[in-house]
Amino acid sequence: MNKKYTLISISILTALYSQQSLADLHSQCLLGVPHFTGEVVKGDVNNLPVYIEADKAEINQPTQAIYQGNVDLKQGNRHLVGNSVEVKQTGEGNQTQRWAYLRGGFDYKDNQINLLGNDASFNLDSKNGKVTDADYQLVGRQGRGKAQEIELGDNYRVMKNATFTSCLPDDNAWAVDASEIRQHIKEEYAEFWHARFKVLGVPVFYTPYLQLPIGDRRRSGLLMPTVGHSSRDGYWYKQPIYWNIAPNYDATFAPKYMSRRGWQLNGEFRYLTPVGEGKLAGEYLGRDRYDEYTSDSRKRHLFYWKHHSSFLENWRLNIDYTKVSDKRYFTDFDSDYGSSTDGYANQYARIAYYKPNYNFAISARQFQIFDEVSVGPYRAMPQIDFNYYKNDLANGWVDFKLFSQAVRFDNDSTLMPTAWRFHVEPSLATAMSNKYGSLNIETKLYATHYNQKKGSSSSAEDVQKSVNRVLPQLKVDLQTVLASNKTLFDGYTQTLEPHVQYLYRPYKDQSNIGSKRVNNYLGFGYDSALVQQDYYSLFRDRRYSGLDRISSANQ
Repeated sequence: MNKKYTLISISILTALYSQQSLADLHSQCLLGVPHFTGEVVKGDVNNLPVYIEADKAEINQPTQAIYQGNVDLKQGNRHLVGNSVEVKQTGEGNQTQRWAYLRGGFDYKDNQINLLGNDASFNLDSKNGKVTDADYQLVGRQGRGKAQEIELGDNYRVMKNATFTSCLPDDNAWAVDASEIRQHIKEEYAEFWHARFKVLGVPVFYTPYLQLPIGDRRRSGLLMPTVGHSSRDGYWYKQPIYWNIAPNYDATFAPKYMSRRGWQLNGEFRYLTPVGEGKLAGEYLGRDRYDEYTSDSRKRHLFYWKHHSSFLENWRLNIDYTKVSDKRYFTDFDSDYGSSTDGYANQYARIAYYKPNYNFAISARQFQIFDEVSVGPYRAMPQIDFNYYKNDLANGWVDFKLFSQAVRFDNDSTLMPTAWRFHVEPSLATAMSNKYGSLNIETKLYATHYNQKKGSSSSAEDVQKSVNRVLPQLKVDLQTVLASNKTLFDGYTQTLEPHVQYLYRPYKDQSNIGSKRVNNYLGFGYDSALVQQDYYSLFRDRRYSGLDRISSANQ
């Protein structure tokens, strides 16, 4: 039993500030966050005029003005409402300084923050200010809290004896208390000194220094660690390190110590270029100390590469490759790149060319099997596919489609035969429809040629060298929709959708395709690892998704 004890604080912070969670926050969690209304004033707001309304005003030109009762002050994006505001002006010309002093409570809003406070002083020219007993809420993003004192600057905020949380208003699931919080506005991150992490008001974690993003900008640094214990690994500790290499490149390194196994090095590199995107990952354990692992080689490792690219307008390249050091790897290690329940690791590459009426692709596929089997699956190397489409033939009544494929099958076992398979599958279809329903008729021909070769072992069974298989198919599909407003409940429509299909394909003996040793066990042929059975889908053409076994049908 693998018991994983991750600190609640670590889990919450990691979830809240991951890139994936930020997308969810923008669509859901920001519903309760205030947003700036109106058009944001661009340029230097400090040069704009100040508008003030109040119940009472005492003005001593040009140095002082005192406003009392329902004071409403506006300047560009800034809006302040308070009980008492004193404005002072000192200096002359370019040396003029304008200060505003707020007393007895106020409500301040701009395009970045909302503030409720007791007393404050603002430099109306430089944006600098100081607020006491503040309750703040970031605008348009998660983040709110309280502070004994806030120092406001053009690109920073310093909060003394403050709290911070990204929970919605009236939700106090978690919070960080700190003796000082410094928010860097343009860089979109916050620094915490002597931070205490609280869950439902209960302290659960302390750190002398903590740094958190307060936006969607990536930053290099330590991510939240995870700790745990299991009977297999012992006590373990994993410390992810994030490296923001460039806007289109980043990496994560995550060394992991396991008391029963040793140090495991883990890394992941992600890239996004004009011609493609992908991910490279690796895991490496130099010497596995686990007693129950009895292999001669104590080195355990994994390599993973997933890539997708588009280039030269019509070309596509896809790679999905996973390789591990041994068959027990996913049984012994928890990994993001595979699972023991899969039973295999996929190793696949494909390059394709697309045009409106046709496309072709060259691919290769093999599997690393984790089960103990005497005969593994076949490799498909190479596989060449060509598809052609032509619609609206015969004055728009007929659509033509052609699927063709050439593939070579090989196997690690010398008992098994190898083969080339050439397959052509043309089809003609016509569709008729009106407001009552639709009728679709399709004829298809499966034409396949096998060039088989006996395995190199003296014990290998004989196979028929050349095999041809031709199977015609007819499918008639009728669908209609019967609707009525006369139902048990007013305002509802009852519909019946009859669907009838007739499918015919004659029987063909296919026992001479592939090895009887495999056929008797799986019944699929060369592409057994790629085949899926579908017994319960009524309207599928074929029972098997592979081409080596095409069953008869008259249903």
